Amino acid sequence: MLGIFGILIVYATRTSMSVAIVAMINFTDDTSFDATHQNPELQNNMTQDSEQHFKGVKYNWNSKTQSLILSAFYYGYVITQLPGGILCKRFGAKRFFAAGILMTTGLYLFIPLAASWGVMGFVAIRIIEGLGQVIFYSLASLILI
Repeated sequence: MLGIFGILIVYATRTSMSVAIVAMINFTDDTSFDATHQNPELQNNMTQDSEQHFKGVKYNWNSKTQSLILSAFYYGYVITQLPGGILCKRFGAKRFFAAGILMTTGLYLFIPLAASWGVMGFVAIRIIEGLGQVIFYSLASLILI
């Protein structure tokens, strides 16, 4: 049961940045399209409403920067596929499972701070999160084999 909840947490932390980045950015990229470009009245209403309810910092990240942030997780994930499986097999998976969950959820607390440092700080946090989450799928492959 704890394993199921652990995998649920891992998957939620992996996919949550795709949702959170939408709230973190300004929609200033000229190449993006939404319904407000066609209806200026709707645009004014949406801007006023969003300014009243939003309580954080918005970043001017274009689509290239957003894709770098979202893909940075997988850079760390790819690097440790093979070593993660070998370490789980050699030393046991329980400790790696707990350490991976602690590492990735702990790093999610630093995302607002890393975003304020700039894009490279944010990318570094995402890469380290990817390094920590590779253990879970190495563990799953050991259990299934």
